[in-house]
Amino acid sequence: MDTIKPTQNFAVCTYATKSYLHAWNQMIRRVCAAVSHLESGHFIFSTDESKEAKNAAKFLETELPANWKIHTICHNIPDDTAENYKKQSQYIIAQIQGSAFAAARKLKCDYVWSVESDILVPPDAL
Repeated sequence: MDTIKPTQNFAVCTYATKSYLHAWNQMIRRVCAAVSHLESGHFIFSTDESKEAKNAAKFLETELPANWKIHTICHNIPDDTAENYKKQSQYIIAQIQGSAFAAARKLKCDYVWSVESDILVPPDAL
């Protein structure tokens, strides 16, 4: 397995609509612990335009290490209550995941760590 070097461009990508932000604070703290040894990086958060998503982005600003850059991508998703694993919800997931990965490519990231919003990674996950 490769070791991430300080000169490499690293990004964490996550994506969630307002209905999937229930573990956000804990997830962010866990991710911050896992990336704390890196000098800098990008955090790409793809989400909806809800009040809950805006609050999640603000929380992210207070928790990430100082040299990290935050990129928030907001999508117009009027209703995120589609039934899980059905066509409409899969389209939403594809839209928000795809835009996060596209942003990482645009930033020319060498590594991307995709973390779902309800996954609590261990501090040594990276």
